[in-house]
Amino acid sequence: QEMRDAQSLNGDAKKAYEEKHDELQDLAQKYESLQIENEKLIDEVQAKEILEEALAEFEQTLTVTCESHEKALREKQEECKGLNEQLDRVTMELADFKDSCR
Repeated sequence: QEMRDAQSLNGDAKKAYEEKHDELQDLAQKYESLQIENEKLIDEVQAKEILEEALAEFEQTLTVTCESHEKALREKQEECKGLNEQLDRVTMELADFKDSCR
C-alpha cells in the first residue's frame, strides 16, 4: 500500500512538474513575443523622433525662406510704387507738354 501511495505521490508530483514546466514554457514564449513587440515599439518611437526632427528643420527652413521672400516682395512693391509715381509724373509732364504745344 505504501508503495502504491508513494508511486501515486510520485506520479502526482511528476504531473504537477510537467504542468509547471508547460506553464513556464508558455511564459517564456510570451516574454519573447513581448520583447520583440517592445523592440518594434522602440524602433517606431525612434523613427517618429527622427521624423519630427526632420519636420522641425524643414519648418524652420520654410519659415526662413518665406521671411526672405516676403522681404524681397516688400522691396519690389516699394520699387514698383516708386516707378508708378515716376510714370505718373512723366505722364503729367507729357500731357502738360502736349498742351503747351497747341
